[in-house]
Amino acid sequence: LVKDKNDLKKITDVIENNGLDPGDENGIHEIKRIYEKSGVIEFAKTEIEKYTFLAEKNLISIADAEMQQRLKWFSSMLMNRNF
Repeated sequence: LVKDKNDLKKITDVIENNGLDPGDENGIHEIKRIYEKSGVIEFAKTEIEKYTFLAEKNLISIADAEMQQRLKWFSSMLMNRNF
């Protein structure tokens, strides 16, 4: 998804260094900008929704109805959380 060579290098550097220093505000904002520009965030949201739907669809195989409801609630909570 990341096509710009400079952006790709920055992302690769972050991965190879096991992340960014939590105090590196400029680095954090730069990576966020790259993610937003490349569509990574929207792609991730779409994938999360897809796999959450598949997981919820399979909850029917759980005999305990109360457990099904708890897992659906948990799934919904994860889908709707904000960072």
